[in-house]
Amino acid sequence: MGVEVRIICRFDAASSRTREMITFSANRTTNELGLYKLDITSVEDVACAAEAEKDFVYTV
Repeated sequence: MGVEVRIICRFDAASSRTREMITFSANRTTNELGLYKLDITSVEDVACAAEAEKDFVYTV
């Protein structure tokens, strides 16, 4: 049995037509090693505007 994890991801995106912030969240359960997998598919014609500092929030 794993641990329930909530992932919140926000990033600035830039395309030829617009700049915007994309936000999504997901709930995952870790496996027996404490790992989880999250697949993020690409969005056509959108790229990260700049890499930001990563924030990690741990709650027990």
